Amino acid sequence: MVLSGCDRAPTQGDTFRSISTSRRAIAAAGLTAVLLAGGTTASHAAPAPDRGIDSGGTRVTLPAPDVRFTQVDGGSSHSLWLGDDGDVYAWGSASSGELGTGSKAIEPLPTPVQAPTGLKFTQVSAGQFYSLELSDDGNAYAWGLNSYGRLGDGTTNDSDTPVRVPAPAGARFVQVSASNVHSLALASDGTAYAWGSNGLGQLGDGTNDLTNAPTRVQQPAGVRLSRLGALDHHYLALGDDGHAYAWGSGALGTLGSGSHGSGASSNTPVPVRIESAVTSVDFGVTSGSDLVDNADGTVSVTAPPHASGPVDVEVRWTLNGKPRAPIAYASGFTYLSMPSLGDPSDQRVAAGATATFTVTITGEPAPR
Repeated sequence: MVLSGCDRAPTQGDTFRSISTSRRAIAAAGLTAVLLAGGTTASHAAPAPDRGIDSGGTRVTLPAPDVRFTQVDGGSSHSLWLGDDGDVYAWGSASSGELGTGSKAIEPLPTPVQAPTGLKFTQVSAGQFYSLELSDDGNAYAWGLNSYGRLGDGTTNDSDTPVRVPAPAGARFVQVSASNVHSLALASDGTAYAWGSNGLGQLGDGTNDLTNAPTRVQQPAGVRLSRLGALDHHYLALGDDGHAYAWGSGALGTLGSGSHGSGASSNTPVPVRIESAVTSVDFGVTSGSDLVDNADGTVSVTAPPHASGPVDVEVRWTLNGKPRAPIAYASGFTYLSMPSLGDPSDQRVAAGATATFTVTITGEPAPR
């Protein structure tokens, strides 16, 4: 189990903000869960005492150096750890330089990545034989195997130390995601950029041509993307319109578009299909009639006859054709008594005289 944002093992009573699984980490470790907790790093105390006599002999206590992790991720044969000091530590195989240590030797313990001087990282993402990180200068940095241009530095040369992935003019990266042979980055304006292998449309740029530098994803007009996810041969992203979008290989139905097979892939983002349908509305124990989808997010139904008084309303519905738990509205509808007019009694009056009749009104709503 891998913890992110926590400096100790979880205990009973802990509350986590979210839980996600990493396919790459699962492949590497058999089972990996990334738990995002709200842990914070205690500030280091100053030396105490902070002064002493010039002849020496003062006993000074200082905190032991320590680095605590804020995020971890696992690749196919290596692991990454982002420390609270903004540095990245790596361990495992380095056959393609994926540890970023300047060496291709196996490291069985976390070893500092040789980051450019003065640079601090804010996110790590481990891919297949390469690593991708987000820095505090708004650029991405990558190292390791560079076949298909997966490092995004404009070359196909492997690197055992970080190389900069230049953000397009005016763009500042805020999230990165590494996969097997392609990479994805999200800019602060909600635009996604991708690079690497593109044989199945994984880059989402409307082509199937690979590129070794960031290219813009052709996302739907007016939609800003967020929360990216990279898998073997496709990508997922959440839009600010509340929809999820997917692109790349859909052979196994992975795009959620409702189709699968050789023709189900897409080289531009397509919405993950979510179709809900109301199948019946019950008033008490009797279903309503003339159910109509108003195509505006509402349905209309004609209530069946029922004795006056409140009744429970239950909506039965399906999601993508699969029945879901009914939605119940306790006393959601009230039947009212039919309004009626009482028959006034007859009166006998002389010609030209005035007669007054009293009419009794009952029921709700009262007629006017």
